[in-house]
Amino acid sequence: MNRLLIDANGLISFITDRIPRQTGIMAELLSSAANLECRITVTASALNDLVFVLEGIYHCKSQFVADAIGDLLKLPGIEFDCGYYPEQVLKLWPHQIKDYGDAVLAAAAVELGLQVCTFDKHFFRALRRCRIPSRLLS
Repeated sequence: MNRLLIDANGLISFITDRIPRQTGIMAELLSSAANLECRITVTASALNDLVFVLEGIYHCKSQFVADAIGDLLKLPGIEFDCGYYPEQVLKLWPHQIKDYGDAVLAAAAVELGLQVCTFDKHFFRALRRCRIPSRLLS
């Protein structure tokens, strides 16, 4: 069974329907998790980014965001992990992965043995250079 780590951009695309193609991809991925065809891990940093963007940029009400997170975490096949491994983060950031938030997610993938799924092409290339299993969602 595939064990995946999803970044905040994927969750944002699903909840906001900002890019219909990405929403469809995320819907399929989350459906696979709900059917226990794969396991998706969501980290605290991804949830933090999700809340920040939904409230700050999309002006979503806090209760809407809380309900969306609650519904996500109730899905079969979705797991939560704190996902913060500072020693591993410092091995990656700032020289191999320039963005600190991306390095936090990459470090969690390394520590937990997960494949990162992202729409972010720059992050995907950085993951490949670091030989961290990853999949560009497109």
